[in-house]
Parts: sequence; C-alpha cells; structure tokens
Amino acid sequence: MRKFMIHTFGCQMNVYDSERVAVMLLNEGWECTDDPKTADLIIINSCSVRDKPLQKLFSCAGRFLPLKRKKGTIIFIMGCVAQQLGESILDKAPYIDGIFGPGAEDMIPEIVEKGVFPFVSSRADLLEREEMFPLNSKGNYFEQFTSSITVMHGCDNYCSYCIVPFVRGREVSRSVS
Repeated sequence: MRKFMIHTFGCQMNVYDSERVAVMLLNEGWECTDDPKTADLIIINSCSVRDKPLQKLFSCAGRFLPLKRKKGTIIFIMGCVAQQLGESILDKAPYIDGIFGPGAEDMIPEIVEKGVFPFVSSRADLLEREEMFPLNSKGNYFEQFTSSITVMHGCDNYCSYCIVPFVRGREVSRSVS
C-alpha cells in the first residue's frame, strides 16, 4: 500500500488544507504515516507570513532528500510559499517534484498518478473558486470528533504588512446553501 506524510507549517487554514489533502489521498487508497522513511509521498504545507516558516520549509525539504535519492520518495510543496515563490522553488530545491499553491491542492492525487514531474501550479485564478476542494475531500481525519470548515478564504483588505491577499487570493465566501 502506498503511504503519504504531510508536514504542516503555519496557520489553521494550512491545517485545514492538509486535512483535505489527507482525506483525498485516503479516498484514493493511500495510507497515512508519521514516519518519513516509510512514505512514498511527502507533502510539506508551507507558510509565508513570516520568514521563519519559509526557512523551515527548505530545511525540512532538504532532510527528505536522502529518501528521494535512496527510494524515490516524491516530495511536494503546497501552501502559501508555493503560491508566493512558484517555480523559483525549483531554483533552490530542484529535487522538489510538485508545487501546489492554494487552490491547486485538489490536483495532488491526479499529479501523483500521472507521475510527470516537476509539476508547478501557482495560478491565481484557482484562488477565486467558492469551494477549493472537491466532494471527495469532505470529512475529518486529524481529529476524531472535530473538523474545520471554511466559511471564506482570501482577503480584500491588502494591508501593507500582510501577504494573505497575494497568496490566498481575494475574499471568497462559501454560499449559504
């Protein structure tokens, strides 16, 4: 059985995104592991609000490079850093197999199956959707009795100190229904 591991840096939105991706992979027959040595796919969900998580991303990815060389472990980056830096991540870490900005995470199972690497999606238009994840991502995984739900994502305020509108897109609310 194929195994995946997700390492999450950042806010509650990143935890929500990681859980959605985990549910999608589980629904595709994958098994979750906490041990990177047993993982066939390692996903690092990144934050770009502060510099420290950005540094942690590249440090964390580098720790998995021996697994890639030894057994071909696939390494993906998702989240705000993926949106902010896009393809330039490959300049610093050319061993990364996939880069998925917010809104592109639902492509992860399909891209793994296709096996065409490196894959980069940091298209801004994917941030404008009402619901970022398909129906096969619904459910909870990290907690037995609780799960997050997004009411909205993105932001329209463009505060001078904040990167959220640039990496999460404009404010989009979930419909009442």
